[in-house]
Amino acid sequence: ICSDGLSDVLFKDEIDDNPTDSDGSRFGPLLLSPQGLEMLVKYGQLTRREVNALKKTNLAPSQYPYVLMEWAGLRIMSGLRKGELVGGPGLEENFLRQITQLRAEFFNIGDYESGRMSKAYVR
Repeated sequence: ICSDGLSDVLFKDEIDDNPTDSDGSRFGPLLLSPQGLEMLVKYGQLTRREVNALKKTNLAPSQYPYVLMEWAGLRIMSGLRKGELVGGPGLEENFLRQITQLRAEFFNIGDYESGRMSKAYVR
């Protein structure tokens, strides 16, 4: 299964050393495919352990960005608690605001793709 960020579709399981997006218009299906995850490991953007953990969630690949945001948030909060990151309440508040805004923007992608005006609907 792979994703274009909006929906999940079946994708071949074989790993291609040089995967390409057929028309170059969407990077999401490639990035979230088995080949894309392998490329992220190859280039040091994800560890093998992280890829295995993503796959073990049994979530659709379109949900992986939310998992990665959660991991980043947990790591930052842990760093603040342990003193590995120094900042204080202002840094923590700013971080939480930014991660919440990023998550909200991910949710807007579907609205934009389908032409919906998100402010026109009660949420």
